[in-house]
Amino acid sequence: MFSSRTIAVAPGDDRVELGFRFSGTEVVVPDDARVVTNGAVVFGSVDCGAACAGTGTGPEITVDTSGAFGSVDVRTVTEAAADRADGDDD
Repeated sequence: MFSSRTIAVAPGDDRVELGFRFSGTEVVVPDDARVVTNGAVVFGSVDCGAACAGTGTGPEITVDTSGAFGSVDVRTVTEAAADRADGDDD
């Protein structure tokens, strides 16, 4: 990949708008958030495991994506910390 970045959603934020090309982005949301993803990705993917499971009791956060040739991973704070502890940088 040509670039990668991490976006941490601040308390009180309810929307992330993300445009990308040839990159990978990790969006880190609070553990109690309920996340909805929208948008269009061409030749890429949006992965949203626990954050999109709908079990959070906190605020709803919308992650709006638009891009090509890249990936977006939406993770809770706990998921992101576990990945870093395991040495998973992607």
